[in-house]
Amino acid sequence: MTNYDLEEVPLLEKQLLFTFFFIITFMISMSLTYNQILKHRQKKPLYSRETEQNILVFNRLFVIVIVLIFLYINVTDKKVRQAYDKCDVTTSNLQIAASVFPIIGAIIVLIVALRNVSQDIEVENPEI
Repeated sequence: MTNYDLEEVPLLEKQLLFTFFFIITFMISMSLTYNQILKHRQKKPLYSRETEQNILVFNRLFVIVIVLIFLYINVTDKKVRQAYDKCDVTTSNLQIAASVFPIIGAIIVLIVALRNVSQDIEVENPEI
């Protein structure tokens, strides 16, 4: 293994771990969506309204943490690649820029979730 590999492997391991966490957030979103389906069919929901809103806000915060970590991984990866002359800076910058868009989306959906909770509005769009 080269020094580059020694620095790159932990970043890839973090990326793998947080990809798994991202899958968990999708599963949480799926359960919230199913809860909405049950309510629309006038069946007993999985969660009470308050629990559903708390789960939604938690999930949105969790997503923000995950996407921020992905941004951190991309920035660190750029530095490692630059140190070992392994990449074109433009490609790394594009990857970092692409990491910013999910952060913006996650912040927007968190704001919507928090407004819904403060205004006691029914949870409607639990997807990420």
